[in-house]
Amino acid sequence: MKKMVKMLACGVLAAGMALGSFALTGCGNKTRSDPNTLWLTVQDTQAELAIHVKLGNAFAEKMKEQGQEITVRRSTFSNNDYGKSILTLLNTQSLGDVVFTYDTYASQYSKEGLFEDLSSYVERDIDLSLYNEDVIESARAYENQLSYFPRSYDMVTVFINNQFFRDVGMEDRIPSTEIYGENWENWTWSAMLDLLKDLRVAINQSEKYGGAKSSYYYPVDANIAWNAVYDSAIKSFGGYTVNAENMTSGLDSAQGAVYENTLRAIQFMKDLVEEKTEYAEGVEGRDDKTKRALANSSEGTFSSGNDAMAFMTRPSVQGCKEADMDLSFAPMPKFDAAVTGLADGTTYVGYGSGGYALYKDSANKELAWEFIRFAVSEEGQEIIAEDGLCIPTIKSLQTSDAAWTEYLPGVDQSAFLFEGNTLSLATYARGVEQETEYQIYSKIKQSMMSALLDPDKTPANVASSLYNAIKNYIK
Repeated sequence: MKKMVKMLACGVLAAGMALGSFALTGCGNKTRSDPNTLWLTVQDTQAELAIHVKLGNAFAEKMKEQGQEITVRRSTFSNNDYGKSILTLLNTQSLGDVVFTYDTYASQYSKEGLFEDLSSYVERDIDLSLYNEDVIESARAYENQLSYFPRSYDMVTVFINNQFFRDVGMEDRIPSTEIYGENWENWTWSAMLDLLKDLRVAINQSEKYGGAKSSYYYPVDANIAWNAVYDSAIKSFGGYTVNAENMTSGLDSAQGAVYENTLRAIQFMKDLVEEKTEYAEGVEGRDDKTKRALANSSEGTFSSGNDAMAFMTRPSVQGCKEADMDLSFAPMPKFDAAVTGLADGTTYVGYGSGGYALYKDSANKELAWEFIRFAVSEEGQEIIAEDGLCIPTIKSLQTSDAAWTEYLPGVDQSAFLFEGNTLSLATYARGVEQETEYQIYSKIKQSMMSALLDPDKTPANVASSLYNAIKNYIK
């Protein structure tokens, strides 16, 4: 893989797999020199466009009050291939003054000079004590630069389909603080495993879901191939996927006790799959469109009603609401000693953030910064949070009665703010080159489910498969 190279003459970028395997050239957007026009590059979904129309209009009105008439315009990227979209916009001189980005991409774009370090702007104009410190740190991607200012963050949370529990006669077992304690202190993985096993039996015996149809339905979609889930689970068992400080992996048998801890985590994940308590892509029945249609599901996902629970983040609420689901939420369960074997273990939960970067070749940097500053102010964060699809980063709005909760009125949404577990960046290889981080994530994701689904593979076999997939990127 070729590394990204920035040629001084004209910003020629030769991109590797992380950003699309092709080369693009572009001299930036300095031709967009109208001081009264601000360009935003945002995701091309209806929800994100709606947010940025409202946000742009509010910002324009604010600038008008200050004596400057401005126009806010937008270019868009596809989230299905963010890297390729960004480079295409760069090549066609369509990249915005402000670019929405994610923690998984910011490091490389900062390194290659696409994003401005916002540290000096923030020091000048923003009081960081008003913001969630963990989320701000997630944006310090390359050489501790503040590569973007987070507008929101997402922590992995348990989504619960209340109707599914009722359908299998287990409505009295819906996870709640009434059952597991006011602060979820008894919501442990031991308790979760008991619940999953009882759900499996209830599903198999259910008139609606049982019999030949039972393989279409699952107690939980744990998203095990997702780095925010598997890496946190491995850490909670005392292992690790990659140690960015010394570039070793707990998947490597040479790592002694850490390797043994990692194997225990893999066995834990294998058990979820083999006992059919966790939906995994490739499990018999779930990837067959004809059989799935018989189960009255077009996708076989949580929002289609096929799972009692799922591990997801706040943006997934939209699809669930559109499906008219009866939702409730719980934090991720604690990894207790009975499961991990660790008397003094820590439960790690994956989180990440997205926000606004300043394009380094923008001709309107101060106007762009003023927009970012507005977007992350309490006024801007309230506009962003109106659709309820993200958790603001400003602490004044990180409450269970803030405006974002009104997207699901009457539903307790405090699980999205749960502080009883330890946050762990989903970009778990932070500290290595971002290209390497992306390759590690991609290779494990490609190998994880096939490895876990093979009943003949021991945890050591699984670890070996995963390590062989990534070892060339961490040596």
